Amino acid sequence: IGIRTGRSMVLSRCRSIGVDPAFRIDNPIHCDVQLIKATSDDFFAGDEPLAHFRGVPVDLAFIDGMHLSDFALRDFINIEPFMADTGVIVLDDVLPRNGLEAARDRRTEPWTGDVYKVAEILRRRRPDLVVLLINTAPTGTAVVLGVDQASTMLRDTYAEEEQYLLRPDPQTPPAG
Repeated sequence: IGIRTGRSMVLSRCRSIGVDPAFRIDNPIHCDVQLIKATSDDFFAGDEPLAHFRGVPVDLAFIDGMHLSDFALRDFINIEPFMADTGVIVLDDVLPRNGLEAARDRRTEPWTGDVYKVAEILRRRRPDLVVLLINTAPTGTAVVLGVDQASTMLRDTYAEEEQYLLRPDPQTPPAG
């Protein structure tokens, strides 16, 4: 989710789906790929969004779309029911180095937005998940293991988290 120029898709050698409302692929992609020009919310609202996988569960989902926590959490909620038992969900840009990078209103390059909040919510609401924060350059990733396709906890509690998710700037990301 969020493919922009296709740089992350270059690594794939398996059947893949790339979703982005405004992608401009300028990197060679070497896999069976379906590219969807849509927001992730619209993509998941469609009939059989993952039909390209022909019923095979998702092994790896990479969430790097809109850098706002509410969007990223919905992306997680939407993909989890399609994951394999051993599937991994990776969230990009979860380790902002300061409040400016974490701002909901983009002011810097690189920009994480407030995606860091998703890792916090996953740890708080879903202790059954393993959430590993990895200090990848420049702004970190979260690797999430232990998905549960039947879990509705995040969907059921989303409204309770909205005030936190939508909190206006300035943002205060966790220290180091």
